[in-house]
Amino acid sequence: PVNPVEQRQRIIGGQKAKMGNFPWQVFTNIHGRGGGALLGDRWILTAAHTLYPKEHEAQSNASLDVFLGHTNVEELMKLGNHPIRRVSVHPDYRQDESYNFEGDIALLELEEPVNVSSHVHTVTLPPASETFPPGMPCWVTGWGDVDNDGGSGDSGGGARVLATAQPLGSLWAPGLKGGRQAS
Repeated sequence: PVNPVEQRQRIIGGQKAKMGNFPWQVFTNIHGRGGGALLGDRWILTAAHTLYPKEHEAQSNASLDVFLGHTNVEELMKLGNHPIRRVSVHPDYRQDESYNFEGDIALLELEEPVNVSSHVHTVTLPPASETFPPGMPCWVTGWGDVDNDGGSGDSGGGARVLATAQPLGSLWAPGLKGGRQAS
Protein backbone atom coordinates (compact mmCIF):
# COMPACT_ATOMS: atom_id res chain seq x y z
CA PRO A 1 0.00 0.00 0.00
CA VAL A 2 1.00 3.59 -0.52
CA ASN A 3 0.27 4.28 3.17
CA PRO A 4 0.91 1.06 5.13
CA VAL A 5 -0.97 0.40 8.35
CA GLU A 6 1.17 1.49 11.29
CA GLN A 7 -1.07 0.39 14.12
CA ARG A 8 -3.53 -2.36 14.87
CA GLN A 9 -6.98 -1.55 13.60
CA ARG A 10 -10.17 -3.36 14.43
CA ILE A 11 -13.88 -3.07 13.89
CA ILE A 12 -15.54 -2.63 17.27
CA GLY A 13 -19.13 -3.56 17.95
CA GLY A 14 -21.44 -4.85 15.27
CA GLN A 15 -24.22 -7.27 15.98
CA LYS A 16 -24.54 -11.00 16.54
CA ALA A 17 -25.39 -12.97 13.44
CA LYS A 18 -28.44 -15.19 13.29
CA MET A 19 -28.16 -18.63 11.74
CA GLY A 20 -28.10 -18.23 7.97
CA ASN A 21 -27.17 -14.49 7.97
CA PHE A 22 -23.63 -15.13 6.72
CA PRO A 23 -23.51 -18.82 5.73
CA TRP A 24 -20.13 -18.34 4.01
CA GLN A 25 -18.43 -17.26 7.27
CA VAL A 26 -15.65 -19.66 8.29
CA PHE A 27 -14.08 -19.91 11.75
CA THR A 28 -10.37 -20.67 11.76
CA ASN A 29 -8.43 -21.78 14.82
CA ILE A 30 -4.82 -21.98 13.67
CA HIS A 31 -2.66 -19.52 15.62
CA GLY A 32 -5.65 -18.19 17.52
CA ARG A 33 -9.05 -17.25 16.26
CA GLY A 34 -9.62 -15.98 12.77
CA GLY A 35 -12.13 -16.04 9.99
CA GLY A 36 -12.57 -16.61 6.32
CA ALA A 37 -15.12 -16.85 3.54
CA LEU A 38 -16.24 -19.98 1.71
CA LEU A 39 -15.59 -19.26 -1.99
CA GLY A 40 -16.49 -22.66 -3.41
CA ASP A 41 -17.31 -26.08 -2.01
CA ARG A 42 -13.56 -26.65 -1.34
CA TRP A 43 -12.06 -23.14 -1.13
CA ILE A 44 -11.73 -20.69 1.76
CA LEU A 45 -10.35 -17.16 1.51
CA THR A 46 -8.61 -15.95 4.68
CA ALA A 47 -5.91 -13.57 5.86
CA ALA A 48 -2.33 -14.83 5.57
CA HIS A 49 -1.55 -13.52 9.06
CA THR A 50 -3.92 -16.11 10.56
CA LEU A 51 -1.62 -18.81 9.12
CA TYR A 52 1.72 -17.04 9.53
CA PRO A 53 1.22 -14.42 12.28
CA LYS A 54 3.30 -11.28 12.40
CA GLU A 55 6.07 -11.34 15.03
CA HIS A 56 6.00 -15.17 15.29
CA GLU A 57 8.46 -17.77 14.12
CA ALA A 58 7.48 -19.22 10.76
CA GLN A 59 5.74 -22.52 11.50
CA SER A 60 4.53 -25.15 9.11
CA ASN A 61 3.40 -27.71 11.68
CA ALA A 62 0.48 -25.73 13.11
CA SER A 63 -2.86 -27.50 13.24
CA LEU A 64 -5.10 -26.15 10.47
CA ASP A 65 -8.55 -26.22 12.00
CA VAL A 66 -11.49 -24.68 10.13
CA PHE A 67 -15.17 -24.90 11.01
CA LEU A 68 -18.40 -23.98 9.22
CA GLY A 69 -22.12 -24.04 9.84
CA HIS A 70 -22.90 -22.14 13.02
CA THR A 71 -22.73 -18.65 14.53
CA ASN A 72 -21.51 -19.86 17.94
CA VAL A 73 -17.95 -21.13 18.38
CA GLU A 74 -18.88 -23.80 20.93
CA GLU A 75 -21.53 -25.19 18.58
CA LEU A 76 -19.11 -25.00 15.63
CA MET A 77 -16.61 -27.18 17.47
CA LYS A 78 -19.29 -29.85 17.92
CA LEU A 79 -19.89 -29.92 14.14
CA GLY A 80 -16.29 -30.93 13.49
CA ASN A 81 -13.22 -29.70 11.68
CA HIS A 82 -12.85 -29.60 7.90
CA PRO A 83 -9.32 -30.85 7.06
CA ILE A 84 -7.15 -28.73 4.77
CA ARG A 85 -5.45 -30.22 1.70
CA ARG A 86 -3.38 -27.22 0.65
CA VAL A 87 -2.53 -23.66 1.70
CA SER A 88 -1.61 -20.97 -0.84
CA VAL A 89 -0.30 -17.63 0.45
CA HIS A 90 -0.01 -14.47 -1.68
CA PRO A 91 3.62 -14.00 -2.82
CA ASP A 92 3.73 -10.41 -1.49
CA TYR A 93 2.91 -11.37 2.12
CA ARG A 94 5.82 -10.64 4.47
CA GLN A 95 5.49 -12.29 7.86
CA ASP A 96 8.69 -10.63 9.10
CA GLU A 97 7.46 -7.07 8.40
CA SER A 98 5.17 -6.20 11.33
CA TYR A 99 3.25 -3.32 9.74
CA ASN A 100 3.26 -4.44 6.12
CA PHE A 101 -0.05 -6.10 5.32
CA GLU A 102 0.38 -6.08 1.55
CA GLY A 103 -0.57 -9.48 0.17
CA ASP A 104 -2.19 -10.49 3.50
CA ILE A 105 -4.40 -13.06 1.80
CA ALA A 106 -4.42 -16.84 1.51
CA LEU A 107 -6.52 -19.64 0.06
CA LEU A 108 -7.22 -22.89 1.87
CA GLU A 109 -8.25 -25.90 -0.16
CA LEU A 110 -10.35 -28.39 1.78
CA GLU A 111 -9.73 -32.14 1.56
CA GLU A 112 -13.41 -32.79 0.82
CA PRO A 113 -16.20 -30.57 -0.54
CA VAL A 114 -18.56 -29.15 2.06
CA ASN A 115 -22.25 -29.94 2.05
CA VAL A 116 -24.08 -26.78 1.04
CA SER A 117 -27.14 -25.96 3.16
CA SER A 118 -28.97 -22.95 4.56
CA HIS A 119 -26.22 -22.70 7.19
CA VAL A 120 -23.21 -23.40 4.91
CA HIS A 121 -23.10 -21.67 1.55
CA THR A 122 -20.57 -19.99 -0.71
CA VAL A 123 -20.28 -16.21 -0.70
CA THR A 124 -21.84 -14.43 -3.66
CA LEU A 125 -19.25 -12.17 -5.25
CA PRO A 126 -20.09 -9.25 -7.52
CA PRO A 127 -18.86 -9.16 -11.13
CA ALA A 128 -15.28 -7.86 -11.52
CA SER A 129 -16.68 -4.83 -13.31
CA GLU A 130 -18.85 -3.83 -10.32
CA THR A 131 -17.87 -0.57 -8.61
CA PHE A 132 -18.71 0.58 -5.12
CA PRO A 133 -18.75 4.34 -4.68
CA PRO A 134 -17.16 5.81 -1.53
CA GLY A 135 -19.72 5.96 1.26
CA MET A 136 -21.80 3.03 0.02
CA PRO A 137 -22.99 0.90 2.96
CA CYS A 138 -21.33 -2.54 3.09
CA TRP A 139 -21.11 -5.38 5.61
CA VAL A 140 -18.02 -6.93 7.16
CA THR A 141 -18.35 -10.23 9.00
CA GLY A 142 -16.18 -12.15 11.38
CA TRP A 143 -15.68 -13.51 14.86
CA GLY A 144 -15.35 -11.03 17.65
CA ASP A 145 -16.60 -9.26 20.70
CA VAL A 146 -19.93 -7.92 19.39
CA ASP A 147 -21.06 -7.35 22.98
CA ASN A 148 -18.07 -5.02 23.47
CA ASP A 149 -17.46 -6.52 26.92
CA GLY A 150 -13.86 -7.59 26.38
CA GLY A 151 -14.82 -11.24 25.92
CA SER A 152 -13.18 -13.70 23.55
CA GLY A 153 -15.80 -13.36 20.84
CA ASP A 154 -17.70 -16.63 20.82
CA SER A 155 -20.24 -15.42 18.26
CA GLY A 156 -20.12 -14.66 14.59
CA GLY A 157 -21.37 -11.26 13.67
CA GLY A 158 -21.40 -8.39 11.26
CA ALA A 159 -21.01 -4.65 11.19
CA ARG A 160 -22.19 -2.12 8.66
CA VAL A 161 -19.34 0.01 7.30
CA LEU A 162 -18.89 2.46 4.45
CA ALA A 163 -16.89 1.68 1.32
CA THR A 164 -13.70 3.68 0.73
CA ALA A 165 -12.09 4.79 -2.51
CA GLN A 166 -9.26 2.24 -2.52
CA PRO A 167 -8.18 0.39 -5.67
CA LEU A 168 -8.25 -3.38 -5.51
CA GLY A 169 -5.08 -3.87 -7.55
CA SER A 170 -4.44 -7.01 -9.55
CA LEU A 171 -6.09 -10.32 -8.86
CA TRP A 172 -4.07 -13.20 -7.48
CA ALA A 173 -4.65 -16.92 -7.39
CA PRO A 174 -2.47 -19.92 -6.51
CA GLY A 175 -0.80 -21.51 -9.46
CA LEU A 176 -0.28 -18.11 -11.04
CA LYS A 177 3.10 -16.43 -10.99
CA GLY A 178 4.80 -16.62 -7.61
CA GLY A 179 2.16 -18.03 -5.22
CA ARG A 180 3.79 -19.44 -2.07
CA GLN A 181 2.29 -22.80 -1.14
CA ALA A 182 2.56 -24.82 2.04
CA SER A 183 1.28 -28.23 3.06
